[in-house]
Amino acid sequence: MSQFKFYGACKARLDKKGRFSVPASFRNEISPNTFISLHSDNFLEVGEIKDMETLSASFMYYASPFIERFPKPDNEGRIVLPKNIREALLGEDRATDLIIFGRGQSFGICEATEWGRLEKSFLSKLSELSTQKPK
Repeated sequence: MSQFKFYGACKARLDKKGRFSVPASFRNEISPNTFISLHSDNFLEVGEIKDMETLSASFMYYASPFIERFPKPDNEGRIVLPKNIREALLGEDRATDLIIFGRGQSFGICEATEWGRLEKSFLSKLSELSTQKPK
């Protein structure tokens, strides 16, 4: 299996019940050990629980209320975001457009209105990394 399971970006719609469709290519990689959490850059991060072991204890102290097991998709490939996670991301419980984007070993979910800011930040970091000399 490839080290990088999640790549690309696509649009999704979060309905009033907090449901959205996960792309099939991402859905096929979801396991019982998949978590969803609020990232410090105001998007949701979805990945394996084993990857959480690398985070510091102080980070986990504050992040723990916003970490949940990733819900199992229904027969139509939709998941329901846990209410506390939805409210942490959106500030309120409402329908909205989302962007789902790959991050290699994990994937992110953000409001479509936030995607431009995140994309710009990611491209800036990528530019910095591409100009660094190998160690």
